[in-house]
Amino acid sequence: MKRLAFLGALLLVLSGAQTGLSRAENMPQTSLEQTTQRDPQANAVAGEFLIKFKPGSPASAKAAVMARVGGELSEGVPALGVELVTVPALRDRTGVSAAESVLNTLNSDPSVEYAEPNFIYSITDESKPSGSAITKRAYLPMMVNITLFIPNDPWRSSQYAWDRIKAYDGWNLTRGSSSVVIAVVDTGVQLSHPDLAAKLVPGYDFVENDADPSDGHGHGTHVAGTTAAITNNAVGVSGTCPECRVMPVRVLNNSGNGTLTGVANGIIYAANNGAQVINLSLGGSGNSTLESAVNYAWSKGSLLACAAGNDSTDETTYAFPGAYAQCLAVASTDSVDDISWFSNYGTWVDIAAPGSSIYSTALGSDYEYLSGTSMATPHVAGVAGLVSSLGLNNAQVRARLETTADPIDGTGELWNNGRLNLLRAVRGY
Repeated sequence: MKRLAFLGALLLVLSGAQTGLSRAENMPQTSLEQTTQRDPQANAVAGEFLIKFKPGSPASAKAAVMARVGGELSEGVPALGVELVTVPALRDRTGVSAAESVLNTLNSDPSVEYAEPNFIYSITDESKPSGSAITKRAYLPMMVNITLFIPNDPWRSSQYAWDRIKAYDGWNLTRGSSSVVIAVVDTGVQLSHPDLAAKLVPGYDFVENDADPSDGHGHGTHVAGTTAAITNNAVGVSGTCPECRVMPVRVLNNSGNGTLTGVANGIIYAANNGAQVINLSLGGSGNSTLESAVNYAWSKGSLLACAAGNDSTDETTYAFPGAYAQCLAVASTDSVDDISWFSNYGTWVDIAAPGSSIYSTALGSDYEYLSGTSMATPHVAGVAGLVSSLGLNNAQVRARLETTADPIDGTGELWNNGRLNLLRAVRGY
């Protein structure tokens, strides 16, 4: 089974439900783990950096820089003109001083536009013990007299989100289109899952660099089910966008961690291959390469739904890409519209959606509950897919989701635009 080792000291936002966590801890490790050490102080792959040279920099200038740091150049993020620098002497170092010295050398060279660590990104499940939360009153949404579409999926009743976001009403107006593709940039997807297989389009694995984005962790499979599980098929659960298709893009390993290189390439791949919506249920540090990848995808017409993170804070230190302007940052709420105790919050967060105890697809053709802003985000991505199917572009989709969200308590303080409302989003008011 393809996987990297569990990086407990490096987790920027820790893995979710107990079942998924124990699965990751017990899986075998590959040789890559023995050859690539991680620096827990830098939250990055030790000995690896991303570098962008200024336009027109000759090969001789690049070679001179590599000679000064003892580095080797290889492909990084080609679409952004970013290359990967590997410094073998730093592979087994655990401090940050040597890495800082290399970065200073790289960034001070006149031929270099910027250089930065190859940061680690992680899934945004909730795995911390329950504690205090910011509590708000439940909001009772406006009742709408409209015919309901109630799918026959047997576990639909375990999905409380459909009542909260008025899905049964909204699905009567549209259930999306198979021409709309939602990319799940994550740990991959179980390609044979009976509630997902028929909805999948070809994807890619940027962990192993092959065309098999199979999920060895479970996080991406759960996200994909919430986004667009096969609906009304008398099997399993319902998906937010019943007719949308899913593109599995694997950028996180079987422990739920991945590199900046992989995440950036995954975002660009999804945008280049026609994903109208990109779901990013992951988080880590902010940097130039990641922001450029997000901006690139937005410029290609993709709407990016991004988890706000699970540190129960209003700080954005490890809340990227969610905290970037072109990302629709998603906080998590529970079944009574209170903020989930683990969810990040603040005026930088754009919208909220159900993320506590979400029932969805799991590895082994199974189903399970998970909690996290990872689980809230695919609800937003799915509704974005529904609205995209109406012919709106990414800017129009984003505006529609934000302006039609329900102004539950906490709006304007914990998030800017309220809690997601599927019916109002597809109806436009």
